[in-house]
Amino acid sequence: MKLQAFALVGAVFALVVLTGCETMSAEECATADWRQLGYSDADRNGTDNLADRAESCAEKGISADAQAYHRGFEDGLRAFCQPPRGFDFARRGGSFNGYCPGDLDQDFRYAYADGRRVYDLQQTLDSAQSAVDTAIRRRNDIDDNIRGQEGLLQAATTDAERTAFAV
Repeated sequence: MKLQAFALVGAVFALVVLTGCETMSAEECATADWRQLGYSDADRNGTDNLADRAESCAEKGISADAQAYHRGFEDGLRAFCQPPRGFDFARRGGSFNGYCPGDLDQDFRYAYADGRRVYDLQQTLDSAQSAVDTAIRRRNDIDDNIRGQEGLLQAATTDAERTAFAV
């Protein structure tokens, strides 16, 4: 009985893991608007995901429309590769290893670099604030410990002994 339960749990776990790795379902592959997928991949973060999508669909016997994907991807890159988007994307910690069309590339990369500097500085500030907060908590713990020890000393000594120590 226990063996069957373990086998069932193992099978369910394997199914969840394998399904979690799937890029696109069979239904998504069959009904895909490849141009829109290309556009949204580029517009999200400038990353070309055609290979992963095509492989996932090929496993289900469905072909990707690479031409439509690339047309959409190029349009999506033009939307993504605007300097304000690059700045905001980097400021939120986005990582960009792609490329932008030639006429947008330089301005996008400058804006991205500025946003990345803001992100890095914010991370440094957050880390410093965390260290300060930790130091304050530690100091408060030490102060509490000192007060506790003072209370124990006061309870363990007489007024005369405390007066003698104060001199």
